[in-house]
Amino acid sequence: MMPVEDLLALAPDMFLVQEIEEEIAPIPVLLAQLAGDRWRVSDLVSLVHMMRARSGTEQDYSALGAEMMRSGMESFRTAALVFLTKVMT
Repeated sequence: MMPVEDLLALAPDMFLVQEIEEEIAPIPVLLAQLAGDRWRVSDLVSLVHMMRARSGTEQDYSALGAEMMRSGMESFRTAALVFLTKVMT
């Protein structure tokens, strides 16, 4: 599995932003949800799955979700927040 640090280093690009907004939610909405307590585990797994695929590291969605649940979601949520904040700034 790709280390969370690699997710933190991922630079946003328009292809990935478009994919996220089409598949999950608009970036500002997703950022607000993940920053608060109204986020879904499946949205976070989907986002990390897309981020990993864009960086060239693919993994089965279900296997990724299971690994994230075993590892704990918080570090992935933090990486997602960093990435989404980069998109917005």
